[in-house]
Amino acid sequence: MNKILAKGLYDSIVMENYSIYKDLFMNTDIANVSDEYWKGSLNLFMKLSDNDKDIFFKILKQVSIDTISNMLAFVDGTMDMENIDDVSLMISSKKIEDMQDSFLEYVEAHN
Repeated sequence: MNKILAKGLYDSIVMENYSIYKDLFMNTDIANVSDEYWKGSLNLFMKLSDNDKDIFFKILKQVSIDTISNMLAFVDGTMDMENIDDVSLMISSKKIEDMQDSFLEYVEAHN
């Protein structure tokens, strides 16, 4: 079950968001943007060289991986959160354990 869940998290969060962000940054016409935060983000992105744009997307991907990994460490019980005890992940009434390791192993093999 861990491998299936690790693949699902990677495919549906990391890779889908990577594709969405890449499409938005590469194809959004700044003239149609009204949100100042998004406009500033696009202005910054457009100043980057092609190589730096590739690095930018790799950073976005790594931030997603790190965030999921940290969340899974909390669920696995290897990372504490103040005032919250005994968190677990269950699928079909079965407790899922060691998800952070499973996820990072999947990432290493497929990234």
